[in-house]
Amino acid sequence: MKLLSHADGKYVIRLDSREHDALLAAIGLRSHLPRARRSLTADTAVEPGLRAAQGDLDNALSEHRQELTTSIEKLLGNPEKVATQGKGKVLTLTSDEINLVLQGLNDVRVAAWERLGCPDFDQGQRPEVNQENFLCLWTIQATDLFQSFLLAVLTGETDDV
Repeated sequence: MKLLSHADGKYVIRLDSREHDALLAAIGLRSHLPRARRSLTADTAVEPGLRAAQGDLDNALSEHRQELTTSIEKLLGNPEKVATQGKGKVLTLTSDEINLVLQGLNDVRVAAWERLGCPDFDQGQRPEVNQENFLCLWTIQATDLFQSFLLAVLTGETDDV
């Protein structure tokens, strides 16, 4: 991954074919790694008002996730935004579009982390790699790399990446 230029509010980023394929694979895992349901009522007695609010929350989160998926698919499928160059791809994105991709990457990263049981990596909790969790661990590593690069692009710190 390489930032080619940044001018007039547009970032031009080059990905080789493997990086582009990995980005699409990571984003594509959003449909295979659903997020855990967030409960408003887990620690309280269930009241009718809370049940209704829980339903509203579930619907809003589902709609947001679908809108995010649609927006990312449209963005990454737009030939004006993603062009083939040699064996790689060149992405021409605004900061809002980069933030959209970051949201999608974060969503799939958190879903993989939840599926692993929410380990505290900072405290040294490292799940042993096995056939059941390999995809989740790969997802976390891949999304970390893409997120780090894209955040560096937005903050102007790409020399450090």
